[in-house]
Amino acid sequence: TLSVLLPNYNHGQYLGGALQAILDQSYSPLEIIVLDDGSTDDSVRILEELAGRHPILRFFRNERNLGGHAAVERLLALAGGDYAALCSADDLVLPGLFEKSMELLERYPQAAFCSSRTRFMDAEGKELGIAYGPVPARRPCYLSRRQVARLVVRSGAWISTSTAIYRESPWLDTQPR
Repeated sequence: TLSVLLPNYNHGQYLGGALQAILDQSYSPLEIIVLDDGSTDDSVRILEELAGRHPILRFFRNERNLGGHAAVERLLALAGGDYAALCSADDLVLPGLFEKSMELLERYPQAAFCSSRTRFMDAEGKELGIAYGPVPARRPCYLSRRQVARLVVRSGAWISTSTAIYRESPWLDTQPR
């Protein structure tokens, strides 16, 4: 099962599009958990309205802004799925991301996460192109921890949080490897 986690701070203008892109995925999540981190725009009104229309959407609120790290920690604590996707309130998840990622995670049960490339767009929704940076593989595959570490050291990080789906168990395992 997949929990979609979405922190929000003053992104009311984008929430409808971001959540609709999640709801339109061919792989339906168990839950969509949105945490508003003390927004001062119309985010709360929008989220209350959307939560009333979509039963899988759970809405929580921090009365004051605690910052991104605290918001993500709270969202992770609320998640009930075996996997988690950390989305952004000002991003659009492209069609098929959840389905393709979940298929790969099932195919490679030893994988901690699945990530894909990111496309950038401006505030009006005009596509600006694919993010530049290292490409660890030209087609879907499994990379071991050593391979990931070597690639990150050699080429820099390529993992895009907004396109990654994480297996829950590695977060809970605090033993050194």
